[in-house]
Order: sequence, then structure tokens, then C-alpha cells
Amino acid sequence: MNKLYKITGIFQINNPTVPLVSHQYRVNRMGTLRFLARNSPMWLDYQDRKGTLMTSKVFEFEDDNSELVVTTRSAIYHLESIV
Repeated sequence: MNKLYKITGIFQINNPTVPLVSHQYRVNRMGTLRFLARNSPMWLDYQDRKGTLMTSKVFEFEDDNSELVVTTRSAIYHLESIV
């Protein structure tokens, strides 16, 4: 998984149209996926090498090659594939 992704939105788990205010500082960050699997955290290594995002446990994810939607225990992440 060496694709570059940009976080385009992070939404509330109980209302997927409402942004999760506490996580908005992560929006527009870019990075590569180190690990993504159900029942484990998602790891995204930021492109600027200034850290790694580790989410709560992933319940499900959908990848249509242009957008990745990851539902975790606490948020819904929308990531755009950057080619």
C-alpha cells in the first residue's frame, strides 16, 4: 500500500454528514497507508514525515481506487487517492 492519500474529511460516527470537530486538524494531511485491516487500527504515515496517524479500531473500509472510506470505532475517514 504505497499509494498517497489525502484526508478530505472526518465525520461523526453517529451522523456521517457532520464533521468531527475534534479531528479537523487532520483534514488535508497527506500520507501513505502503513496498515489497514478490519479489527485493527489504521496507520497512515504523514508525507511530511512529521508523525503517523493511528486510528481507533477499524470496523469496515471501502476502496474504489479514487476514494477510501474508513469507518473506525470513533470516526468516519474519507481519504482521496493522489496519483
